[in-house]
Amino acid sequence: MNSNSKNYLIAFLACTTLAGAGLALQQRQLLAEAKAAPTLKVTQSNFSTRPAQALTEPKPAPTPAAIQGDEASPAPAADAADARPAGGSGQGRGQWGARMAELMKDPEFVSALKIEQESRIEDRYGAFFKQLNLPADKIAALKSLLVERDNARRDVMASAVAQKLDPRDPDTRNQLRELTDQMQAEVDTNIKTTIGDTAYAQLETYKATQPQRSTISDFNEKLSLNGQPLSDSQSQQLTRILAETGTVNGRNAVITDQTINLAQAVLMPAQVDTLKTFQKQQAAEQLIESKTRGSFSGQGRPRGN
Repeated sequence: MNSNSKNYLIAFLACTTLAGAGLALQQRQLLAEAKAAPTLKVTQSNFSTRPAQALTEPKPAPTPAAIQGDEASPAPAADAADARPAGGSGQGRGQWGARMAELMKDPEFVSALKIEQESRIEDRYGAFFKQLNLPADKIAALKSLLVERDNARRDVMASAVAQKLDPRDPDTRNQLRELTDQMQAEVDTNIKTTIGDTAYAQLETYKATQPQRSTISDFNEKLSLNGQPLSDSQSQQLTRILAETGTVNGRNAVITDQTINLAQAVLMPAQVDTLKTFQKQQAAEQLIESKTRGSFSGQGRPRGN
């Protein structure tokens, strides 16, 4: 993220007239120092969700549905907005900002953040990197930009917390969302410049088909038990078929009869049989979920759950 975006972020938060400007500037200075460290390459920040769990805060409250993360990745466990005592008035948010600023002085913590973020990106996009068939330097640049894109939301939230802004306030929430969108759009432009229009379009398709790929991954696990795993080509073709014929249900895609009909041109007969069984299992799970939800609707959750 370039200096213009950082300056815009600082200027926006400074105009809120709330206290905490000194801490935000301190965070910016710490980020600059981290960038200069020879053992770490930092784009915008090194804030990450999992290491933040190590902070000695009480169990965080649920994240406000204000600013959503990329695609269908798991919800952050300890975003800036969450670092407050459950049911409290939010005093913990300022403490979170101060503690994070202090942790950013710790080289071991900064290095751990770098490793965790790169690992998370590799887990999410590893298969896509193989499909791109780009030079190693471009893949490395893409990984850094994807980390930067993920960090944009957390940078905004962390600075907002340091400024004692309340992300639950509708006006503040809208402004933070707009600022996050602008920063992520800037990173998207840099990604397109780095890997080209064609590869960028493939990336967008890859992100959009997360539910389908999740379902295909589960299906492939069942095939592997019988020694009939999907080839890379089969996996890609079946993902495309499921995107065209299936329906999305949460973080997964539902296999339809049309999916099975078209899959017969891609899969071996035994694999098609397993796909039909998988479809029945999906239907059974949906029926159980639907009837269970209807039975307990308005009655609270059963005791012991």
